Amino acid sequence: MRKLSVVSAFALLLVNPCLSIAATKPTQISAFCGNELQKTGYDRIFLLTYDLDSMISNGKVESSIAQINKIIDIALTSKSKSLSDDLGRLLGDDFTWRQNSHIERLIKVTPTAKKSLILAMLDNISGRIQSLDAGYSSIKIKAFAQLATIYHSLGAKEKPSILLNQAVQISAGVRLTEMRATLLTRIARTYIDIGQPTLAQKTLAQSYQVALQFDKETKDKKREFHPSHPIAYTYAELGDFERALDVAKSISNRYRQDETLGAIGGQYIKINQLEQAQELLPAIISEREKAKLLGQLAVAYSRSKNLNLADQLFNQAVKFASANILNDFYLAEIITSYAKAGQIDTASQVVNFIRGAFDKGNTRLAIATEYRKRNQLVSAKQSVETMLRSIQDEDFMLIEMLIRRAIETDNTNNNSLFNSLLIKLKTRPDILANLGRVAIQQNQLDFAYAIAQTIDKSENHEINQLFSRVAVAYANAKQPDKAIQAALKANNVDIMPYQVYGLAKTTTAFQKAGQTTLAETTFNQAIQNANALSDSRLRAVALTIIARKYNSAGQKQLGQQFLTQAIQTVKSNVAPDGKQKAELIGLILNILLETKQFDQALQVAIEFSNPELNKGNFSGIATGALQDGQDDLALKAAQFETNKKFKARSLIDIAKFQIWRLSESKGIATLDQALLVAQTIPQDSDTNSIQYTDSRASLLEEIALLYAQIGQNKQALQVAMAQNASEINRVKQRISCY
Repeated sequence: MRKLSVVSAFALLLVNPCLSIAATKPTQISAFCGNELQKTGYDRIFLLTYDLDSMISNGKVESSIAQINKIIDIALTSKSKSLSDDLGRLLGDDFTWRQNSHIERLIKVTPTAKKSLILAMLDNISGRIQSLDAGYSSIKIKAFAQLATIYHSLGAKEKPSILLNQAVQISAGVRLTEMRATLLTRIARTYIDIGQPTLAQKTLAQSYQVALQFDKETKDKKREFHPSHPIAYTYAELGDFERALDVAKSISNRYRQDETLGAIGGQYIKINQLEQAQELLPAIISEREKAKLLGQLAVAYSRSKNLNLADQLFNQAVKFASANILNDFYLAEIITSYAKAGQIDTASQVVNFIRGAFDKGNTRLAIATEYRKRNQLVSAKQSVETMLRSIQDEDFMLIEMLIRRAIETDNTNNNSLFNSLLIKLKTRPDILANLGRVAIQQNQLDFAYAIAQTIDKSENHEINQLFSRVAVAYANAKQPDKAIQAALKANNVDIMPYQVYGLAKTTTAFQKAGQTTLAETTFNQAIQNANALSDSRLRAVALTIIARKYNSAGQKQLGQQFLTQAIQTVKSNVAPDGKQKAELIGLILNILLETKQFDQALQVAIEFSNPELNKGNFSGIATGALQDGQDDLALKAAQFETNKKFKARSLIDIAKFQIWRLSESKGIATLDQALLVAQTIPQDSDTNSIQYTDSRASLLEEIALLYAQIGQNKQALQVAMAQNASEINRVKQRISCY
C-alpha cells in the first residue's frame, strides 16, 4: 500500500477507530478494522480460489503452487473469520474437505519429477501457520495434523512427527478443556495414520487426562457429546481394549456410553474377536446400540459359516431395532447388511418390520440388487414389484426418491413396472426431467427415454431438453438410430426450437465419437429443419444454434453467415410488443454465451442496442467474459450498457478482477470509469425502484473502499465525501482501516 499524505492521514485520524495520535509505535487493530480487513481478505481469496480450481484442472502445477501460496498469505495476513474453512479447502480436514481439498487434487495431477515443488510449498505453508499467535492454537493444531498426513502420503520421513510434536506442545495453550481433549485425540489418530502407535498411545493418555479434567469442570454431567467417546474408540483401534472399556465406562451419559461400547464391540469384530464383542451386549442398555452390535455380529458369524448363530443374532437385532420407529434407519441398515452377507432370503422376510415407506422401499431395492448379483432375477423382480406396489399411493416426493434410488441401484431393467408411477408424475414434468437426468448419468438410456416419452407432445421446456440430452447420450453410446429418434421426438416450445437444438448437440457427440458421416448427415438435417421453420422467432433462434455449432467447429465464416441470417430474421419480425423481441434476443444471447461465444453475443447485443430491448444484456456479456478471464472484452461490453447501475456494477467487478489478478494500474483506470458512471446516477434513484440490488450509495461506497485497499486514500476520501451526509463518517471509518 502507498503511504498516506499528511492531509490524508489527518483526515483519517478524525474518524479512525484503529489509529491514535501516538500511532508512531505499533498499535493493535481494533475489532471494527479487524472485521473490515477480514471481509476484504475473504473477497480476494474467493477470486483466487476460483482461478485455482481451473489451474489444477488444467494440470498447471507451478501456477497452482504460486496461487496457493498467495491464498495462504492473504488468509493468514487478514486472519479471516473463515480462516479455518480457507485452510480446510486447501489442506483438507476429517469432515468436509478431506477427499477434495485443493492440495490433494494438486498432488494427483503433479508428476513425480515435480513432487519436490509440492514439498517446498508445504514447508512454506507450515512455516506461515507456525507464525500465527496463541489465539489461533486450535487452527494451528488442525492444520499441522492435516499437513502431517499430506507429508506422510508424499513419503516424507521426519516432517510428520515434527509437526505432530509441535501440535501436542501447542495444545497446552487451548483454554477449553473439552476442545483440548478433542484436539489431542485428533493428533493421536494422526499418529496412527502415519504408523506411530507408541506416540499415539502417549498422546491419547494426555487426552484422557484432559477429558477427566473436563468432567470435573462441567456442570452438565449428562451432556450428549463427551471427549472420552473418541478416546475410547481410538484405544480400541490401537488394540488396548482394557483401557478402551475403562474410558467408556467413565462416560456419565448413558446413551453415549452405550454408543462407545458398541463402537468398541465393532472394533473387536474387525479383528475377529467375536466372543469378546458378544460379551459386551449385556452392558449395553440402548435398544438401538444393542441392535447395531447384534447386526454386526450376525454378519460376522454368517461370513464364518456359523449360520444358526448368525440367524439367531440377526433376529435379536431385528427385535430390538423394530421396538421403536425412530430406529427405522438402523433397522434398514441391519437388514441390508445381512442381505449383502449372502443371507438374502432371511433378510427379505423381515423387511415389513420397517415402518417408514422410504426406508422400507430402499431396503427392498437393496435386496433386489443382491438377488441380481447372484443371478436370481425372478426374486430380484419380485422385490422391485413389491416396492412399487407399496408406494402407489404415496406422495410425489417419496415416489421420486425411490425411483431415483431404483435408477441408482440399477433396478429399472423392466421399464413396464414403472409405467403407472411415471404416469402419475405427468403433472410434475420437473420431477420427470430430473429423473431422466439421473438415468442418463447412470447410463440407463432406455429408461431415460421412457421417462421423456411419459408426456405425449409435451410443451414443457425441461422435458424437451431431456430429449436432447437423451439423444446426445445415445450418440455417445454409439447408438445413432436411437440418438436421432430421440432428437426428433422433441417439440418446439415457445421460441425454443428443441429439435434443431437436439440435432446440433447430437452432431457434436457424433463428431467426438469419430462418426463424421453421421455427424454431417445429422447437421444437414438440423440446417434443413431450421430453414423450414415458419415462425420467424423460432427460425432466428434455430439459425443462431447453427451459427454456434459452426463457430465451435472453427468454421467462423459459416458461423458469421448464419448469425447474420439470424439477426436479419429478428429484424424482420414485427413483434406485437418490445417484450417479445427482448425475450427473443435474450434467448439468442444465452445460446451464444452457453459456449462462451462472447464476441458473437456482443455483435447481437449491439445490433439491438436500445433501452427497450437491452435489459442488462451488455452487463451479462461482461460478466460471462470476465468469468472466462477476458477482462478486455468484458470492459468493451460494459461500455455499451445503458443502465447506469448495471454499468457501474460491471466496471467495479472488472476493476476488482484486474487489481487482484492482473495489473493494479489497469484496475485503477477501470475503477475511475466506474466512479464517473456511479456519480451520474441520480441521488433519488434508490427510492424509485426495488428491482436493483445495488444502490448509488452502495456502489460509491464499494468504489471508495477499493481505492483505499490499493493505497489511493485521497481518492477514497473524495468519494466518501460524495455520500449522503448521514453516511460520510461511516464510510470514512471503513476507509481508515486500510
